[in-house]
Amino acid sequence: SVHPPFTQERVSLYPLPPLAGAELLPVTLSEPASPIYEWEGDRLHRFVPPSAPLPPEFQVLQPAPGAAVDPGRDLAEVAVPSGDHVRFRLIVVSRINGAVFDLGAGALRGGVLRAEFPREMLATSDRLYGRSAHYWWIEARNAAGAVSGFSRMRAFHLAE
Repeated sequence: SVHPPFTQERVSLYPLPPLAGAELLPVTLSEPASPIYEWEGDRLHRFVPPSAPLPPEFQVLQPAPGAAVDPGRDLAEVAVPSGDHVRFRLIVVSRINGAVFDLGAGALRGGVLRAEFPREMLATSDRLYGRSAHYWWIEARNAAGAVSGFSRMRAFHLAE
């Protein structure tokens, strides 16, 4: 447990989807002081970003960090430079769950990728855990399935 009496203070914990290696770069680059752990076989260890050249980072256009988001109106938007990108994913992390959403071919137009936020997942998380921050980022993959680009993780909360 991450609550007293098992810890001195309550620890905020956000469950990530099953991610490893370069898939964790958006989180570690956005929150370098926060510990990120990954499973390797049957062992849990702290993730250390690779020292090899990193995939290109996409510029986030909206929403702004910490913004109040209306999932029925607001979209995640990132500028995607040309590259070996054949597939895109929206990753969303809330107190209830971490989830990965494959984006259709129409999500990228004119060098800008747009994605809708998962309204029901976010509303359920806020109802169960109280209003809290949620996080998102975009990940691109090449034809071989390797990460070919990403945006940094950004925090947001639901508009009232």
